[in-house]
Amino acid sequence: MDDLTIHNIPERPLPYMIAAFAGWADAAESTTRAIRFLNRTLGTQKVAEISPEEYYDFTSTRPRTLLDDNGERSIAWPATDFHAYLPDDDSPGLLLLSGVEPNLKWKTYCETVIAIADRYGVELMVTLGSLFNTVPHTRPFPVSSIVSSREKLGKRLLDIGAFDSPYQGPTAIHTVLSDLCRQRGLDHISLWGHGPHYLPSMPNPKLSYTLLDKVQRLLGIDIALEDLRRAGDRFEQKATESIANNGEIVEYVRRLEEAFDASQTPKPLPDDLTSPDEVIRDLEEFLKSERNRFDSE
Repeated sequence: MDDLTIHNIPERPLPYMIAAFAGWADAAESTTRAIRFLNRTLGTQKVAEISPEEYYDFTSTRPRTLLDDNGERSIAWPATDFHAYLPDDDSPGLLLLSGVEPNLKWKTYCETVIAIADRYGVELMVTLGSLFNTVPHTRPFPVSSIVSSREKLGKRLLDIGAFDSPYQGPTAIHTVLSDLCRQRGLDHISLWGHGPHYLPSMPNPKLSYTLLDKVQRLLGIDIALEDLRRAGDRFEQKATESIANNGEIVEYVRRLEEAFDASQTPKPLPDDLTSPDEVIRDLEEFLKSERNRFDSE
């Protein structure tokens, strides 16, 4: 494959692959930041990459110009990078994919991803997605799932509390990967975190934590998530503090809590409960002030 560069193949197979894609399916940057957290925490090694030339419309997904400390200019292209984690003991290793959802040739791109998974001995691929929904920031965020074989993998999803997604409509690269995995006989699970739609402008570490907590329970592995959990707790606390003096927003969140508690899953808003513009406007300063803090975590 001319679009694929292999840097290193670890000495033993990596049975689990976790993937996330920036773009449409990365609400609050929670999935790509989850992979970034894993790479940093686990001390992974970059082992492969896919060239962007064939898969992106650069007038839509633009490269970025960067300046280093010496004022030297460089170009950062949309990337699909693979990192490997090999534990010191005999516990299973991980192959981590961090990419940008491509604009072009989805089937060919997914075939390349599956070919890499096969080369590194992957037995189960887990893709992470996130979306905004009518859920309050004060409750555990629900996680929905799409699976290549409900009969084979359904119980594992039930055990971690992920509900079956009823979604129909425009799709993400995750579903194309799931369909091709099913055709190739590779197990695939897509986990989708649901975050509060009234906090769309800042990274949500609580949602990242929710997804990775589900992943470690799903795979039966141990990941040190305490720092991410604490960041999520701070996110919830600061969001609550920011709305405390606005009775309309407090009431709005209270009604969301009531609707959520009645079902424990996202549901349509009651007819008399619409999202007031003030929710976004009054939180905007908080979101701006907190952005730099969460960028560093």
